[in-house]
Amino acid sequence: MLMEIERSDGERLLRRADYERLAAEGAFTHQRVELLFGRVVAMTPINAPHRWSVYSVHEQIRRAVGKRAHVLCQTSFAASEISEPEPDICVIPTGPDYWREDPTRALLVVEVADSSLPRDRGIKRELYALADVDEYWIVDLAHGCIEVYRDRLAGRWETVSVHHRGDAVAMFALPDVAIFVDDVVPPAP
Repeated sequence: MLMEIERSDGERLLRRADYERLAAEGAFTHQRVELLFGRVVAMTPINAPHRWSVYSVHEQIRRAVGKRAHVLCQTSFAASEISEPEPDICVIPTGPDYWREDPTRALLVVEVADSSLPRDRGIKRELYALADVDEYWIVDLAHGCIEVYRDRLAGRWETVSVHHRGDAVAMFALPDVAIFVDDVVPPAP
């Protein structure tokens, strides 16, 4: 039996527990999907620039973080009862038993965007602001920059900054962990 949440407009939203059960039963076999605010949403295909950027961000952050936190790549994040996105990079605290459940807290979430930019700036920005996420970065491949969202307040990001080629971006929680924009976006034409 599916446990759905009914909104005031009559739309039924899928709960994360049921989404996970459906996935375990093979309902999404050979599909790249994630659960965003109760809806199963197809993920955009990964192209070469996206793949290389995710790899570069992951490697740089992983090396700099060391054993102070876990750095996950393209895996589930339990954002809420009705949301389970799969961020490109997720830096999570050490300690909880991640063998038994997906992380619910993140020091940093990074999404690499080209065709997914409207979704990453829209629904995902909102979703991460409502979740237990300290900081959200969007690596914008089309414009060669990194957008940084910080200081959550009542489900909104209060501080937004954009970092361009030549700039470095440091994590708020671990200020010695920094990456250079030039190292994670395609070369300038």
